[in-house]
Amino acid sequence: MPPASPYSPNGESGCLDCQSVRRLTIMMSHARGLVLERFRWIDGHADVWQIFRDPEALAAVVRGLAGPFREDGVTAVCGIESRGFLLGAAAAVELGAGFIAVRKGEGIFPGKKVTRRSDPDYRSTRQELRLQRAAVGREDRVLLVDDWIETGSQASAVRSMVEECGGRWAGCSVVVDQTVPARRADLGVRSIVTAAELPARDGQS
Repeated sequence: MPPASPYSPNGESGCLDCQSVRRLTIMMSHARGLVLERFRWIDGHADVWQIFRDPEALAAVVRGLAGPFREDGVTAVCGIESRGFLLGAAAAVELGAGFIAVRKGEGIFPGKKVTRRSDPDYRSTRQELRLQRAAVGREDRVLLVDDWIETGSQASAVRSMVEECGGRWAGCSVVVDQTVPARRADLGVRSIVTAAELPARDGQS
């Protein structure tokens, strides 16, 4: 992936100096190498769990997810059930921010909620997503963290819920990015690797 930009994804000038940019580039390069080394296709399905099993890779991935947004004033990190819970909470700790859960389906989730039905994803599935209304305030700048983004349908739904609650969207940080350029720019996506960089599926070219 290209070196991280010293600017925030919404186009506002950041405050990263040259030394910070160099550190971020090195950190992202390290995370990228570990992800590519440990990523596997199993029976045609992407397996990121082995990345999380390795403590060095997990730590590098969390730093890589947080790094591009470290100077963006993030106050809360959203994570979508379930891998987003793991990565989002870890990135929130790295950024000194709080964590906001976005739940799917009908699991217990107390209090008043904002809900969205996402557009169809790559499997033509639409998810019912829920966020606790009290979790986001007008002073919040919210980052979404996940393992993979393809169509951006769920991320767009989360952004809509955050903005309905009065929060501001900081962007979306993922391990693997497979979005089209227009969607990537609209959602402010930053990634550790792109889908095109992954090993060929099951050894096929």
